[in-house]
Amino acid sequence: MPELHNREKVLVQYRLLKDFDDLRRRGIPGIDVRVMEDNIYEWHVTMSPISGHFSGLRIHMVLLLPEDYPRKPPKVELYNFLPHANVFRDFLQNTSLAWAHYWQGSSPSRGKYVLCTDLLELKPPPLDPNDSRRHEGWSPSYSVEAVLVQLQCLLFDDYVHSDLGQHINTLLGC
Repeated sequence: MPELHNREKVLVQYRLLKDFDDLRRRGIPGIDVRVMEDNIYEWHVTMSPISGHFSGLRIHMVLLLPEDYPRKPPKVELYNFLPHANVFRDFLQNTSLAWAHYWQGSSPSRGKYVLCTDLLELKPPPLDPNDSRRHEGWSPSYSVEAVLVQLQCLLFDDYVHSDLGQHINTLLGC
């Protein structure tokens, strides 16, 4: 992709500031967000569940927002392990082949754990408008608030929907 012009970068930064302001004003129970003072593209998030079998747990993650957000999804790196079917401990061994396009030449540098979810995957829309996969993957209409709410639901729900169409217990799928 060609480098963004200054005007486009300003629009992306404005969108990020708007997303942060919306989060600050409304707030999400169980989620605390801090934007790095020197880097608007790096957001530190502390997340905890409202209830469920992970109650009382707090996890730290970093959202790395691309310079062409919201056209591309953020990358998420987790700092602490969560026994969950969608969290992988060894990025290079477990997910590098399947998620190589997601990291595109980089690898997690801040957190040791990676989160696997199609919410953060840039997928081309299917050609058939009746295809059930048309709602999968990243959408530029998502705000950071929407991403965080969906991640909180995914990470702390007792059951997740698998690729095979089954509901699996998040602890048993590890």
